[in-house]
Amino acid sequence: EREDVYEEIHGIHNANTIEESPEMISRAVDDLLNHIEKMKRPQKRAYELTRLMSPRFVRDQAFLLMFLRADFFDVAKAATRLVNNFQVKLDLFGVDRLAKHITWDDMDEDDRSSVLDCSSQYYPELKDNAGRAVWAAWMAKDTYKTHENNFRCSYYIVMGLMMGNDNA
Repeated sequence: EREDVYEEIHGIHNANTIEESPEMISRAVDDLLNHIEKMKRPQKRAYELTRLMSPRFVRDQAFLLMFLRADFFDVAKAATRLVNNFQVKLDLFGVDRLAKHITWDDMDEDDRSSVLDCSSQYYPELKDNAGRAVWAAWMAKDTYKTHENNFRCSYYIVMGLMMGNDNA
């Protein structure tokens, strides 16, 4: 098991590779949405609020696939990850930005400064052995004004990378 994890981290071999077909993806997305419906309300408060604001946003297949793929199509894990994402987004950016993708314009001056401080770097031209994007982050001196700036910066970068935004 340790070796499988080691190989996955380094993009050498992935025992969890799943062959995706349009039918499998459609079924997984339906299962994910059904699983979320069965979750208890307090756990999915931010998700429900987002769904009320924009049902289309929370049902976007490409968006949902990010969470399914992150958990190798384990619907229960993906559902938890998805509802947690909306809670984190609510906590970091507020209700007005729940039903949209976070952009540079959504960041305040201190958030932008955190992005630009170069404590992390995305290399769009580089891919690891498994073809995944390369993002390096390292501990640098604290150049952000508050921890929230750092958290918003990280959210912005990671979600941008997951959505394939080379400008993140």
